[in-house]
Amino acid sequence: MDMPQLKYLISASLMLGKTTTQSRTTSGSDVIATVGQPLEATLATRYTRRWDTAATQHNDDEDEPVEFVYEISEPSNRWLISGLKRGHFAARAEEDVRIDLVLVPLVTGRILLPRVEVRLAKPRTSDGPLDHSSDQSRPVVVSTCETEYPSQAVTVIVVAGEESTKVRIGGRAGSAGELGLVRLPA
Repeated sequence: MDMPQLKYLISASLMLGKTTTQSRTTSGSDVIATVGQPLEATLATRYTRRWDTAATQHNDDEDEPVEFVYEISEPSNRWLISGLKRGHFAARAEEDVRIDLVLVPLVTGRILLPRVEVRLAKPRTSDGPLDHSSDQSRPVVVSTCETEYPSQAVTVIVVAGEESTKVRIGGRAGSAGELGLVRLPA
């Protein structure tokens, strides 16, 4: 029986970094933040081909960069996300790619980090891009890609602050279309 081959295994994690204002951590790894407090975050991605038996036998195109597409989404409107929420990147095997973001919690409680999805930008075959118009007598091998999300169940404890925060969109924050987060006194 043939075993399915896994060509790309991607790890994509949304990590909280320094905050623009002070946040605390509990004795565990939970971050405690205030509603409206901007939190710096990084989407860290890396892929491996260690599970690809064909690559280990032939060492084919391992040094070629592979294009991926990512999307960060928040369907429940608990976070305001500043930065590129959708985009693409190219990386070589075992290369770290980091994308900086700013997250602003909008509600109190224990809330999950936004959802992250990473996938191949375009399917690849053993002979290049897929071509559905030609009649091929040989089987087409499509690149398989699985993604692990270590931060999928990470939560942030968000509490109400003593002061209020206003968020200004646009204006002096930067170029046109950029989201500017400004903490204004109440």
